[in-house]
Amino acid sequence: MNVTVFSSTGQKRGTLILPKEIFAGKINPSLLAQAIRVYRARLRQGTKKTKTRGEVQGSTIKIYRQKGTGRARHGARYAPIFVGGGIAHGPTGHEHYSRRLSLNQKRASLVSALSLKAKDKNIVIVDKLESLKPKTKIMHEFLARVGPKATAPKSNKYCLILANPQKNVILATRNLPHTQIRQARQLTAYDVLNGGLLIFAKESLDILKEILRAKIKTKN
Repeated sequence: MNVTVFSSTGQKRGTLILPKEIFAGKINPSLLAQAIRVYRARLRQGTKKTKTRGEVQGSTIKIYRQKGTGRARHGARYAPIFVGGGIAHGPTGHEHYSRRLSLNQKRASLVSALSLKAKDKNIVIVDKLESLKPKTKIMHEFLARVGPKATAPKSNKYCLILANPQKNVILATRNLPHTQIRQARQLTAYDVLNGGLLIFAKESLDILKEILRAKIKTKN
């Protein structure tokens, strides 16, 4: 599969053939859904807590007499049935939402996500991105040249994938909405699917090859 290669100024430099083992793999929707669930679950801290009826402060005096009112028997007004009372079966602050994928599942989900993006033609390559000046205006102009009009008409998000941290790219991007930076070694299936148009620094492809070099085993 061929993709367009741009210079750091947004000019077309030619095309590049993407590695077939990374960008033309099997697309596994169920594995992608599982990868997204695991990623989002691991973002949760599990620190939310509600008070039980025993933890709500206030008087414990009986709210009305036991008999003769025609109403159900009740004690304190902090029972879960009353407004302002305790919460029954609420979060305790000790929940653990952590999930995990095996190494093979991580690799397979990443290949699946990248293959889906390549199929939708939401991938471009940039040569010598490190030469870009650390100016928001310049980055905005660069994205306008390589983005929606050129390759991804329906995309309004950008994800720049770098081989190594580059201060000038970070400074030029940090004030732009819907634009994120990821390192190739830390790339996940969630980053790919949520990234909109993927803009790869040319050298980051070599790192992806190295990471995904091991044989990927998936269940049939």
